[in-house]
Amino acid sequence: MDINKYLSKQYKSPGCWLLVVDIYINELGLLVENYTPEKTSLKDIANAFRIELHKGVHGFIKTETPKDYSVVLMSKMDNKNPHHAGIYYQGKVLHVLNDMNYYQDLFSLSDQYKQMEFWINEN
Repeated sequence: MDINKYLSKQYKSPGCWLLVVDIYINELGLLVENYTPEKTSLKDIANAFRIELHKGVHGFIKTETPKDYSVVLMSKMDNKNPHHAGIYYQGKVLHVLNDMNYYQDLFSLSDQYKQMEFWINEN
């Protein structure tokens, strides 16, 4: 995967999920739910993640150990539903925040996000 290709793209809100959708389509040929709610509240976004990962057709399972192309769900507070997403690739996470794209290692990302979940595609 060409990380620079995704670092240079711009995504409308919710950019983090649209990045996930873009990577899954272009890199893996899988269409995940392109969720663009009328309201982009943290609750609406968290619900979209859960619906696609739990009820989607692609066989996502939660894992403790990420592998390339795992979806990473994040929350800044413990015990809260994740409201941010990215893609794990080669030991780092590609994600979008405030119209800027980042490729961060897990260690520095864990300073910002107290809770992280990894979801792998089994198909």
